[in-house]
Amino acid sequence: MPVKGHDVDNHPAGHVGVLNTKNGNTMISFDPKTLEVDVFHIFEKGIFGGGHSVFLPGTDVLAVTERTEYRKFTGDLKDHEGRLAIRDNKTLKALELYTCHGIASHEVQ
Repeated sequence: MPVKGHDVDNHPAGHVGVLNTKNGNTMISFDPKTLEVDVFHIFEKGIFGGGHSVFLPGTDVLAVTERTEYRKFTGDLKDHEGRLAIRDNKTLKALELYTCHGIASHEVQ
């Protein structure tokens, strides 16, 4: 796979999988049967993968943890907050973004 992977999530219906990175700037969706890459997503500048995602029950969207890039502490916690992105599984584009109110978000359920 063309990303430094950390977590794989398959849609309950089995038609798409997502490979998440932890601290990398990419994620992909793929066909779980053939492993062919469908979408290669690059996060916007300053955002990295947080490690995990989960498909929301009864939907084709997933919740993904994401982090700000690691850097020297600026003195303001908001400059380092992680976020939860609700992403479309066909395009991996963000539909909604929420702050995690914490640094280095990782697990999501």
